[in-house]
Amino acid sequence: MSEEAAKYRAPNDHAIIVGINRYRLKNDIPELLGAVNDATLFHEWTISSRGGGLNPENSHLLVSPKEAGPFEPFRDDIEDEIFEFYNRSYETGGRVGRRLYLFMAGHGVAPADGDDCSLVLGNTPLNPYRVLTGRLTAERVFRQPLFEEVVLFMACCRDVSGAGSHTGLPPAGESLPNARYFHGLAAKWKKRALEKQLPHPFDARKDPLWQSVFTHSLLLGLNSAVDSAGRITALSVRDFVKKQVLNLVPQDQKFAPPFFLDEDAPAIVFREAEAVAAAHGGAASPHVESPSALAVNSTPAPALIPVDVALGDPAAVLSVLDGADLSPRDVQPEPIGDGKYRIHLPPGLYAFNAGPGLSVPVRVLGEALNVNL
Repeated sequence: MSEEAAKYRAPNDHAIIVGINRYRLKNDIPELLGAVNDATLFHEWTISSRGGGLNPENSHLLVSPKEAGPFEPFRDDIEDEIFEFYNRSYETGGRVGRRLYLFMAGHGVAPADGDDCSLVLGNTPLNPYRVLTGRLTAERVFRQPLFEEVVLFMACCRDVSGAGSHTGLPPAGESLPNARYFHGLAAKWKKRALEKQLPHPFDARKDPLWQSVFTHSLLLGLNSAVDSAGRITALSVRDFVKKQVLNLVPQDQKFAPPFFLDEDAPAIVFREAEAVAAAHGGAASPHVESPSALAVNSTPAPALIPVDVALGDPAAVLSVLDGADLSPRDVQPEPIGDGKYRIHLPPGLYAFNAGPGLSVPVRVLGEALNVNL
């Protein structure tokens, strides 16, 4: 390993990350508010030393221009990034890296394969849609001797029927020995994904921003879904995200996002226990029975952080839930004004609830915090 590569925890991992807000057919395909944020946040996670640990040169972010310009990225732009892996493998005669992350956020359609989702490209005509099909693309890469693991996340709706794209990628071949996959889709077959204003997933002190509920929950899970061995794995992230999404969507949209993985294969590990503990300044608990926010050794007990909460409906009743299993916390909010409360909490991940469909996850760090519900 070169000295440069040694700077990064996962120097042999790669990522292609796509976010599309703007569409040429704006009268037929409305502009999104959160897809570019989703992609940007996921990219931030991949290159963070506390996240994916990738070399920034290996994480490629392709997003819509903010307000004007061409309706990029085009399908060829995305596929060209993937073709680089094929080219590299042909040149070296070997694998390209350990893990490939594929992340796509934007409008989506459901192809005939009920387990897939197609990202609609910004320059699409109305009929047929120009798309890039997620699982099909991921499996084309997976079934080549390029990567040991392929991880796909699709933050897209699947409520509209649409085409599947066989892409321009070479047909399936032979995977590397013991190769593994993990695919997560934001919506079930014929269901919509939801985007809304939510707290920043990495720093609750920052302003809320538009995100998909799926991506927000996913990023929380990738940073804090610790299993019973203190690791963050595909299984612990899956279980964490399902619970978080159900807590953040309205009652009429109560469905858990689908995930696909080989549960008989060795776990895909996003963070080992030692790395989790080091990243958060303590030891991850070996006794967590369900995915949780990081359990940190607390001797002495952590200081309590004041959190001021303002309710949009002053008549609502505020409650505090555990951020992992959504169990009620024994916390008594202190009224400090009309619809305003102060709560003192140790650092950790929580869900604040002010009525049906009004729960939001909140990460309490080391400073006073203001939260609007």
